[in-house]
Amino acid sequence: MKKKRVKVTENEISGPGILPFKCIINTVGPQWASYDDNHKLSCLDDLYITIRKVLDTSEKEKIKSVATPPISSGIFGVPKELCAPVYVQAIVDFDFMRKQFPQEVHIVDISDEVLDLTCKAYQSYTEDPRLIMSKAILKKYNEKVTKEIITKQTKSFDKYPEQNLCRLFKNDGENAIFEMESGVKIFVYRDDLVMLSGIGTLVSAENSAFTGNGTLAKSILQHAGPSYVKHHNQVRRDLKDRRLAKNTLRTLDAGKLDYRYVIHAVVNRFAEDVDRKEDELLDLKMTTFKVLAHGDYLCTSEKSKNLEKIAMPLLGAGYMKLRNEVETKPNQTK
Repeated sequence: MKKKRVKVTENEISGPGILPFKCIINTVGPQWASYDDNHKLSCLDDLYITIRKVLDTSEKEKIKSVATPPISSGIFGVPKELCAPVYVQAIVDFDFMRKQFPQEVHIVDISDEVLDLTCKAYQSYTEDPRLIMSKAILKKYNEKVTKEIITKQTKSFDKYPEQNLCRLFKNDGENAIFEMESGVKIFVYRDDLVMLSGIGTLVSAENSAFTGNGTLAKSILQHAGPSYVKHHNQVRRDLKDRRLAKNTLRTLDAGKLDYRYVIHAVVNRFAEDVDRKEDELLDLKMTTFKVLAHGDYLCTSEKSKNLEKIAMPLLGAGYMKLRNEVETKPNQTK
């Protein structure tokens, strides 16, 4: 018999063998690692659809009770704290009042963690259903993970400062070169980012409406060609009346530019001559870290030329004057 390939979110029914069930619903949930940072929300959407289709199959087969493990929370790697709210959302959205089957849904696991998280998710749902919406839980999760990583790195720097040394090789007032202990080189200089060559990824600051109103964003739209403009406009149209959360990244092909990708980072623009609050600086640090982490992901997931190099402006800085009186515009710094 030829094996049938089951797609993500789909399921197939098989006999129970010697197990005391009517049947087994074999379902394929999403794998967290199969979705890049720009599409983690799609992973949660697919998990939601997977669970709904299990319930649909149960109704079709007139199954009174169905027992399910925490789908995708094991080796498929979807974080458990994200899985639990999705289970609850999918189950409460299933219109049991108008359907005879199933009459019972059992979420079963050998550990208490997912079960506790599911109970907490249901409690959150009873308080405010918006608290377990996929966008809300993903935003909260991303902020938590990024802060944990930054805190861990800060502690590592304090404990092992020799591993994080950054040596200044050159600074002539117009160009500066630094090198990390790891060998990573940092170049700071004046130039037009859009016109640079030999670099794989360009970073551009964006606002929450993705309108491309910044100086660099406008220049990219002007020079990257119709394909880039089309995809940029599509992101904006898909938002409709919504807004992207700060620290959100959107990656597009660079079109006619001599780059492979453009990473758009949603940041708050800092006003000139205003003291930065600690939480604002932490947000900026989180955004910068996410940009570099995503650049690393692009570099390791694709063997395109120059992806190990990334060019970025001073995100959120606007127009600023450095202490050495060298003026630097964000769209002229790499």
